[in-house]
Amino acid sequence: MYSLEADYRSARRQDEGQNQQVVGGKNHDAGRIGVIFEVIRTSLIVYVLTVASVISVAISQLLRDLEQSTEPFFNTMSRTPWASIETVTGQMPYVLELTRVVDAFVDVIKSSIEQKKYLRNFYDRTSRYIS
Repeated sequence: MYSLEADYRSARRQDEGQNQQVVGGKNHDAGRIGVIFEVIRTSLIVYVLTVASVISVAISQLLRDLEQSTEPFFNTMSRTPWASIETVTGQMPYVLELTRVVDAFVDVIKSSIEQKKYLRNFYDRTSRYIS
């Protein structure tokens, strides 16, 4: 079975003798410094991916909340007997209520999300849901 830790230790042993440098009369282990930088870089990538994942999950949850809030209005719209409607008399009450709910929901979200790129992500995903 492959082990990342065993692979790392093996590579580390091979590099130990090759990466010794003398700078200003002192021994410096360039391999160790390289490994430390690699660990730091990997940790930062994991952190960024974790933050992005958390934000994505949070936006998905917000969209589920919006969907639950608007589902009754979309159900009413889908049950409307459109074939029997001959003339347009104005907006249906459920359309006004749907608009009110979406506007209120977006206003709350807009005040909660600080970075524009996340707000844009929310708007894009919401528009895909509504259309």
